[in-house]
Amino acid sequence: MDDHQVSRDATEDVEIVAAAAVELSDVETFCVALATDEHGEKFGLSFQVPLSGEYDDQERRLEMNTYSISDNLGRTAYGGILAWAADPAASVLTITFSQSVVSVLDVEETLRFHLPSDKFDEVVEGFRRVLAGDEQGFLQPEPNRESGE
Repeated sequence: MDDHQVSRDATEDVEIVAAAAVELSDVETFCVALATDEHGEKFGLSFQVPLSGEYDDQERRLEMNTYSISDNLGRTAYGGILAWAADPAASVLTITFSQSVVSVLDVEETLRFHLPSDKFDEVVEGFRRVLAGDEQGFLQPEPNRESGE
C-alpha cells in the first residue's frame, strides 16, 4: 500500500477533513468531493453528474448515463450506489457500493464518512443532486436507523 491509498481494512469509517459540493461550469459538471486531507492526496472520492442532466447516445451505449465516482488516483466507476443514509446528529453519511464499485475503486462495500459538521448539509444536498441526475433512477436515502426516522 502506498501513501495515496487507504488500506481496505481502514476504510469502513472515514474521517473527512475537506468536503465540498460545487458546480464546475468550465467542465459542465456538478461535483461532491470528500477527502481525508486538505488536498485529497491520501484518500478522496468525488461524485459527479453533468450540469445539464443530459446524456448522449454514446454514454447510454457505454452505460455511462449515470453519476460517476472517482478516487484520488483517477479510477472511475459509473453508478453503483446501492444504498445511502444521512445522520445529521452524528454528521455521518453512510454509502453502500456495488461489487463493481468495490472492485474498481478498491474500497469497502460500506463506508461511513464522518463529515465536518459545517459541511454536512451542503454535502447531503449535493449528494441528492448527484443522484437525481442518474437516468437509471433516483436512489432514496435509507431511514436513519439510530434516530428511528
